[in-house]
Formats: sequence, C-alpha cells, structure tokens
Amino acid sequence: MRSSNRMRKILHIWKVGFRESSYCWKCMVSEAFLSAIPYAMACVFSEVINGVMEIRGLPVTLLCIGLYAALQILSIKASQFNQAAHLKLRQDYDLLARKQIENRIKTIDLTLYEDEKWKIEKLGRVNRLTSSLYDEVTAQFRLFAAVLGTFLYLLYLAQLDKSLVIWGGAAFVPSIIKSVLYGKIHLKQSKRLDVHKQKYNRIYNMFFERAFSQETRIFNSFQFIREKWREALRNVYHQKQKAAIIQNVIDLVCAVLSIFIYTILVVKICNGSGGIGQIVATIPYSLSVAGSVNSIDMTFKSIYYSFLELEEFDLFVNSESDAGAIGVTEEDNAELNVQNLSFSYPNGRNVLSDISFSIRKGEKIALVGENGSGKSTLMKIIAGLYKPASGTLKLSETDINNSQDVAMVFQYPVRYPFGVEENISLGENTERICFYLDKMGICSREGVLAEGFTNSINLSGGEWQKVAISRLFANKEHAELFLFDEPTSALDPKSELEIFEYFQKMTEGKTCIYATHRLGIARQADRIIVLSNGKIAEMGTHEELVGQNGIYAKMYHVQSEWYVNGGNNACII
Repeated sequence: MRSSNRMRKILHIWKVGFRESSYCWKCMVSEAFLSAIPYAMACVFSEVINGVMEIRGLPVTLLCIGLYAALQILSIKASQFNQAAHLKLRQDYDLLARKQIENRIKTIDLTLYEDEKWKIEKLGRVNRLTSSLYDEVTAQFRLFAAVLGTFLYLLYLAQLDKSLVIWGGAAFVPSIIKSVLYGKIHLKQSKRLDVHKQKYNRIYNMFFERAFSQETRIFNSFQFIREKWREALRNVYHQKQKAAIIQNVIDLVCAVLSIFIYTILVVKICNGSGGIGQIVATIPYSLSVAGSVNSIDMTFKSIYYSFLELEEFDLFVNSESDAGAIGVTEEDNAELNVQNLSFSYPNGRNVLSDISFSIRKGEKIALVGENGSGKSTLMKIIAGLYKPASGTLKLSETDINNSQDVAMVFQYPVRYPFGVEENISLGENTERICFYLDKMGICSREGVLAEGFTNSINLSGGEWQKVAISRLFANKEHAELFLFDEPTSALDPKSELEIFEYFQKMTEGKTCIYATHRLGIARQADRIIVLSNGKIAEMGTHEELVGQNGIYAKMYHVQSEWYVNGGNNACII
C-alpha cells in the first residue's frame, strides 16, 4: 500500500513538473543525451586505437578521429544547454513554490505567529524547502540518465565478454547500500541542524541592529550575548561534525567495496578476448561510469530526501485554512455583540476569558487596561484576524471576518521598503491620497511631501504612525467599523490630540473601538471598557467609572497630574 501511494505521488510530481515548466522536457532530454555520449565516444575511440595499431588506412582513421572530436564538441554544447535549462527550471519551480507559500500565508491562523517554536520549525523551515520540487524532479532525471548510461555500459561490456555484465552490475551494490543507510539519517540530522542554524543566525543578525547596540551598552550585556552566539555556533558545528562522521564511515565501507569490484572488472577486461582498441577504450569508460555509479547513491539520497521534503512542503501549503470564520448573526440593533468570548495562544496561555459586550452603531468605545490585559488580542479577534477558542461575535448585517467594511490601525504598522506615497496608497490609485497626506501633516498644500517625509528610510516612530493612519483612510475611507490599537502611542501630546480630533471627524457616524493607555483620550469615548487579566473588570462612561472608584478611577488619578483640562478635551503635558 505504501509503495503504491508513493508511486502515485511520484507520478503526480512528474505531472506537476512537466505542466509548470517547458524546461522540464529540455532538462530530461539533455540529461539522457549526455548519458549516451560516453558510449558513443568509447565505441569511436576503440576504432581509432584499432585503426592506428592495425594500420587500417589513414582515411578511415582520420574519419574516426574527426567523429570523436565532433562528439567531444557536441558533449560540451549539450552540457552548456543542460546547465541553462536547469537554471530556467529552477526559477520556474522556485516561483511556483513561493506562490504556494504566499497563498497559504494569506489564510494561516495569525495566532501561530505568537509561537516561536512554530516560526522556527515550520515557517522558517518551509522557506528553505522551496527548492524541493526542483531537487526531486532533477534527481529523478539524474537517476534516469544514470540507469541509461549504465545500461549502455553493460551493453558495451557484453560485446567484449558476457560474463563482465555480472561484475558491471555488481558496481551498483555500494551505491544502493549508501542510499539505504544514509537517507533517513540525513533527514533527521538536517532538521536538527536547521534549528541550531536559525538560533545562530537570529543572534548574529542582532549585532547589526541599532537597538542591540544601545541595550548592550546600557546593560553591559555584550559579553553575555556573545557567549550565547558562540554557544549557538558550537551547536551548529557539533551537529555538522556528527553528520560528517556518519557519512564518512558509510563512505569508507562502500569505497572499499567499490575498489574491490572494479579491480576484478579491470583484470577480467585485460584477460579477455577483445581487441586492443576495446581494452584501451574500456578502461577510461569504466572510470567514467564508476564516477557516475558512485554518484547514484547521492542521487538515491537526493530523491528520498527531496521526496520527504516535498511531502513536508505540501503538508504546509495544502493544509486546510487555520483561520476559520467566526459564526456571526444579526441581533437587535447592535452594530457588534460579543458573547462569552475566550481566547488562548497556541502555547496554552489564556488571554481572554468570558468577554461579553454590545456596541451600538456609531458608538465610540475605548479599551483601556494594563499591558498584557488583552486589549490588542481582543481587537484582532474583532477584526477577524484571530479565531476565539469559544464564544460568538454577532453583527447586524455584516460578517466581520470576511467584510471589507472593517478597518484597523496597528500599534506597530508595517514599514514597507517603498517611498512614503506607496506606503500609504499600497498600489491603489486613490485620488484623495494628497488630502490624507495633508491632514496628517505629511504633505503641504502644494502637494509636496513635507520635510522628513521625502522617503521612508529615516522616518521616526511617530512619523510611521502618521503614515499608517493615512494608509487606513486612503484605503478604507468607507469602512463602517474602525479599530485603532494604540495608533498614536509614538506621537507627542499635541500631535496626538490633533490626530485624535481628526479621527473623530473622519469617523463621525461610524463605529469605533480604540485601545489606549492615555486616559485623557479615553474620556472622549461614549463608553469605556476596562480589561484586567483578560476579563472585563468595568464598563461605563468616564464619569461613571470615576465615580465607582475602581480600577479605572485609580488609573485616572495616577495619570491626572499629567493632564490639564481644557474645555471638553484633555491635553497631556
């Protein structure tokens, strides 16, 4: 059963391989041609030697020499064509693999990104498996070429002495032994090496980050980090050394066996009844095939190893979407109704427990709480990015998980390596982009980028948040539900208040939820939800919560010395 399943998978690989690239045929034909060339050259070379030794005639000898030279040139040109075809084939298959990864990433459960082990062992590894289809297909091509070349070699030996065929076939035994012994061991060692390499690379890359240079000087921790890096490097070398020792032992045993077989083969050829030309031509031909036969074990290993890698890759890209839609139904006139919602990350850490609340259409809600209270996680669930462990989200009219009417600004927006305008427009040809640029102080009235925004290389954290907010309104102007996760945390108080007022104006009549630590901003909301240890601790207006003298009141009194009341607004000083 397992063999039939594997054969079906191999046939499927061939079907996909030939369908996705026209260079697949070119590679296979050129490999076959290159494997047949040595047979033709051995036959012609033996005739050249016989012509010289037996003095058959100058014209015939010169013709054979010319034919041999032509075969040499043809072999070189075929090799060049084969290399070019393989390069194109690799590009086609690499593009296919990366498209499959991109399509999978679009639907993957975002909570998996919180699991460092998953990021290293799954996501990090699958990015290194993009060549698995190319490796598998080309390894099978090499095997086909090696089998064809060996068949022609055995045919050549049979023309000299049929008994030589047995010893010629015995030359395969060491290669088969190596492939059987080394295949599974190599895959296991490679997986372990991947984990150590990623840890080493992550630590090494930190040395080039500004934040690392700053912190190591403040905390005097450079020596500690360097020791960790050296430890990771030692683990990488140890794993490589272990794999090398295993391979060397297997190689040594098989090399001794190969030398024994080829020694017997050469002795029998020399003692045979063939002509001097056949004997002289057979020795270099045998050495050439010996190299090919010795590489068959690597081909077998590559086929086996690449096949397992391809299965691992397919398991990742073809698995069902992890980010399932949350059941959403209509209820009353509420814009959003959350009931008994709970959530935990893949590592088992419980973040939200029994969250329930309703929001009316057009209402402004502030989420407040200490760090780690679950504000950002709750926002991502409402946005449809995370799937809760239990509970329901009920929405009037719109499925929030598949809706284009939901917009969100993140606390740490993506910093695309493009210019400012492209960072905001994201390729959309929006006519109002300059309007939003101007509102954020990014663009002047004349449509010229303000000082500091001429490119995206040296923007500050606050400037990046302005870019993210402009991106939101430029691409989601008509959204009905706006979510803001600490979008102004890196702005100075004056800019924060200006942008908040702009929020209020741009989202008038629309439902808004914003998470914030700034209670001067939170007090402007219609209602405030206070989260504590993943649960709703309090809910109400600013005045109501202050009057309750609970968590919110204590937080507000702690911050009150930073606030100066001015009309209905609050400004941080």
